[in-house]
Amino acid sequence: MNEVITQAVAYLIKALFLLLTGVLTYCVKTKIIPWLEDRQLYTTVKRYVQAAEKLASNGELTTSQAKKDYVIRLLQAKGIVCSSEVNALIESAVEELDQAASAVVSSFIDGGTSETMSELTNGKGLDES
Repeated sequence: MNEVITQAVAYLIKALFLLLTGVLTYCVKTKIIPWLEDRQLYTTVKRYVQAAEKLASNGELTTSQAKKDYVIRLLQAKGIVCSSEVNALIESAVEELDQAASAVVSSFIDGGTSETMSELTNGKGLDES
C-alpha cells in the first residue's frame, strides 16, 4: 500500500512540475518577451531621437519634420515598420528629451521665468530673447 502511495505522489509531483513548466513557458512567451521587445524598441527610438537632436544642434537638420524623417529612415533601415505605435514612441522620446532639457536648464537658472525657460528649451539663447 505504501508503495502505491509513493508512486502516486511521484506521478503527482511530475504532473505538477510539467504543469508549472507549461504555465511559466506561456507567461514568458506572451508577457515577458513582448515586454522586452517593446523596451528594446523604445530604447532604439530614443537613441535615434537623440542622434537627430545632435544633428539639429550641428545645423544638419533644420526642422522638426526633418528630424522625425531622419529617425524614421533609421528605423526603416533597421527593418522596423513605422506604425502609429512607433510614431507614438518617437513622440514620447522627444517629450522625454524635452523634459530632461527643461530640467537641466531650470537647474541652472535660479528664479527664471517660464517665458525664459520656454525660450531656452526651444533652442533660443538668452541673448536672442
